[in-house]
Amino acid sequence: MKHIIYFLGFTFLLISCQSPERTAKDNVIPIEFSKNEKVEPKSVLSTSFVKLQTNEDCLLGGVDQAEEYNGRYFLLDFYVSRTLYAFDNKGTFISSIGKRGNGPGEYNGPFSFCINKERGIIHIVDLDLQKVINYSLKDYQYLSEKQLPFACFAMEYLPNGDIAWYNGEADTENPIKNVILTDETMNIKKEMMEQEFSSGYKIGMVRKLYKQNNVVSAYSHLHPLLFRIENDTIIPAYQFSFGNHQLAPVDFLKKEGADNRNYIPALKASPYVYFYEVYENNKLLCVPYFVDNTMFFGFYDKQNSKVYNYKQDELQQSLSIGAFSSPVGMTSDNKFISLLRPGLLKELREEGMNLDDRLNSLIAQSDTEDNPILLLFW
Repeated sequence: MKHIIYFLGFTFLLISCQSPERTAKDNVIPIEFSKNEKVEPKSVLSTSFVKLQTNEDCLLGGVDQAEEYNGRYFLLDFYVSRTLYAFDNKGTFISSIGKRGNGPGEYNGPFSFCINKERGIIHIVDLDLQKVINYSLKDYQYLSEKQLPFACFAMEYLPNGDIAWYNGEADTENPIKNVILTDETMNIKKEMMEQEFSSGYKIGMVRKLYKQNNVVSAYSHLHPLLFRIENDTIIPAYQFSFGNHQLAPVDFLKKEGADNRNYIPALKASPYVYFYEVYENNKLLCVPYFVDNTMFFGFYDKQNSKVYNYKQDELQQSLSIGAFSSPVGMTSDNKFISLLRPGLLKELREEGMNLDDRLNSLIAQSDTEDNPILLLFW
């Protein structure tokens, strides 16, 4: 029986604990987040801020994916306005891209987007209507669309012109694989990353496929490997460890999720890692993870092989930013993009929290319900 279930706040979908595929190029770099350098966050990370314009044409309920390209920020709000927006590098609103609806060039569930820089196209994956819609990167006009032959959450182009898709199909009776490779006409060439555990519920970020420096990577938050996708091969690159805490074993997940029960409360109450996510730039891997009711942010310096691990409140205090959350995307110059809510920052400042002077200046210009302030860190 195949099904996809999602609704506001959390996305409930079939998830997996995978049996990773290995190749002869199995040179995996281990990263142990408990063995971290004792360095203040402000000595590791730099920050800057961008205040987004707020008007009735660009009211963001949230940002689920962000990317900066050629001086423009592309921000996708899937859960509230269900619209993709473009802002310039000063935060001024430029345009929405596409519109809600069921017709050609329209979308109902814009779950993710992919910027094809070589062809000047923005591809939007519509989870509800199961199609990919193509818009001009130059003027945001509708170009074409194509129905998907399978359910998926995200797509990225490989250097050879093939497309990697993160599988959104759910099957409670048969195994499925998370990564699907197709040619440009969507003919399936290969499927990889087979699942060992299925449930009707999903936590964490679903879009576990990304492209950085023309390299496509994929992972599952219930298995500790980050893979690189090269042509028709999937190669493990990094293996994560979280000290005394482990990812939940398959037996635990199958027991708690038997008969399609909601296993999430049991996992959250367990000693296992609740979930983790991966974001990457030229220098750093940023790995937010949640365990023992505490949010951590692990950083791995790829150039110097150093590990930094911080609790969420450590980052907030050291960087004087009030509220630190997981990134939602990247800039073209390798900065992570996160969000700060003006209303929350005003409350924290009133409670006596020390905030960065640059941030205080932007808060003074903001109303409580204004669009988020973009936090850039690197």
